[in-house]
Amino acid sequence: MNRIKELRKAKGVTVKELAEMLGIAQSMLTNYENGSSTPRDQSVWEKLAGYFGVSVSYLMGLTDTLVFPQDWDKGWHPETITIDVERVQKEYIDGKKPLEIIVSNLTEYLLLANLVGLDPAEMETLLKTVQGWIRERHKGRAAVIQLPKADSSTQQK
Repeated sequence: MNRIKELRKAKGVTVKELAEMLGIAQSMLTNYENGSSTPRDQSVWEKLAGYFGVSVSYLMGLTDTLVFPQDWDKGWHPETITIDVERVQKEYIDGKKPLEIIVSNLTEYLLLANLVGLDPAEMETLLKTVQGWIRERHKGRAAVIQLPKADSSTQQK
């Protein structure tokens, strides 16, 4: 399922406003959001991805890798990105699908490599610390990836 609706809501934009920006009917955008149809024109996907500041493949739901455009610092960024808990549980935890993360420097690599040695409680503590730090220091420049509000605790198996 694509992420159009989740990103639109995170940005605080109505279906009407986004449809007008795209130059399409509201009903067509609603169909895109609920998955009953998809944009056939690649330029619609590209316009949406640019508007939300994410890659087309992330917008389409084909990847969980957040690859941001070169001009990311100039655009809007959602305050939070809420994950689809059922899909993550099914694909990545139960299905053992590898999560692709593009590492751009040695510090990122070391940070991720050191996470492997933590127990679940330590990871939970670190996660809350990192999310708080991102919210405080990077407001408007980075998104906190989190569970839905109703699912406030990390689900571990």
